[in-house]
Amino acid sequence: MDRLVEIGHVGKYIMARAESITLDIFNATLYSAQKDYLATNGLSLMPDVFVARQGGAVPLLMEYMIKGKEWCNNDGSWYYTLESPDLDYIAPKAKEYLDKWLDICMNEKKGREIKEILKDSAWEKAWEARQDDPELGVISKIAMARAAGASEDMIDQIRKRIITGALLMDTDPIIQFN
Repeated sequence: MDRLVEIGHVGKYIMARAESITLDIFNATLYSAQKDYLATNGLSLMPDVFVARQGGAVPLLMEYMIKGKEWCNNDGSWYYTLESPDLDYIAPKAKEYLDKWLDICMNEKKGREIKEILKDSAWEKAWEARQDDPELGVISKIAMARAAGASEDMIDQIRKRIITGALLMDTDPIIQFN
């Protein structure tokens, strides 16, 4: 499955569910759903990596899609794409987590609370590392799962998946998406 296609449909799903949404709420929804999904299931909800930016955690590939004007007008305002999300690209369980966190971020959290979601202990660790070496600004899956309260057994499962995936894909685990 193409990573960008899957990521795009997750983004379109969130936008289709929200009548209007700010970038912070969009990012907080994705980040919280990803952390919660990792902590509970040991798997990534979507094949994107989150990076530490000054404003908080940001999904890297989704950010490029947005900045690439795929969903953004020239004046920076957001628009809804005419194309609906293809739910075949979103697991039913992942959809539950997206729905849960979109509802929380849209209805229960306000300005400062949204920033707190985006600037948790996982973000802080990556942000501090980035100050010394800009290439270290990736927020690790293990740090995200820990920030979401994952058990050590779940952390071990995530660690094993990362190592196994890196061996099978012959990639650096830091840039591995699933």
